[in-house]
Amino acid sequence: MNESLMDAKQIDEQSQATEEVEGVQNQDAPVFANFPVFMKLVVILLVLVFIPFLVITLAMTWNYTHAYQEALARANLDGASSQRINQEIQVLQHDLRIRLGFFLLVFGSFVTAGIWTASKFLVRPLSSLLSGIREIAQGKLGTKISIATNDEFALFADSFNRMSRRLELSRRRDRWVSRMKSELLTVAAHQLRTPLSGLKWVLRMILDGEMGTLQQKQAEFLEKGYQTNERMITLVNDLLSVARIEEGRFGYR
Repeated sequence: MNESLMDAKQIDEQSQATEEVEGVQNQDAPVFANFPVFMKLVVILLVLVFIPFLVITLAMTWNYTHAYQEALARANLDGASSQRINQEIQVLQHDLRIRLGFFLLVFGSFVTAGIWTASKFLVRPLSSLLSGIREIAQGKLGTKISIATNDEFALFADSFNRMSRRLELSRRRDRWVSRMKSELLTVAAHQLRTPLSGLKWVLRMILDGEMGTLQQKQAEFLEKGYQTNERMITLVNDLLSVARIEEGRFGYR
């Protein structure tokens, strides 16, 4: 009993400490994320997709237009024929295809970097959250999730960790209450069974005539008391059986 009381005191102290820490965290924690997921997606798309695509496209367009104009100017100054001009254009087109391939390679690299960045900031936190939820569903209360970001995922992970801690404390408290109930049932049943057994023995002796001959009404009255005592003993034994079942010590004979 003393150990149970010590356990209960420790659980209450841990619960109070957890509530105080969570209260301070709730006061300091922002209502909104410092860097929301939506803003991260926008930045990733702008920096790694749209801006590189726009810059490279403009550069290629300007370069090709400038080269085409220079080729036409040289052809006009030299008085070149249409065949010469066509050759110049073919050379420019070949150069354009090479630059287009290089552009696709560079753009693909930026897209790959964007996918990797999105995976780091989106997929991995989601995987961590799903893993923690699965562990909670499997009964592993007290599971914690660590997400080092300043977005909604970090806020969700913080709330998840507080919930997990509360669930763990609640389970420990429930186990302590169940153990205390079993101990109370065991002690009460043992304390009741001893005097009831003695009373049963005395009533049986009187009914058997060891204390003298009884009148019929006296015998009937004592018999009712004896049967009531038997029912009380049966009830006490049932209470002991319930306590053994809850403690896992009940077995068939």
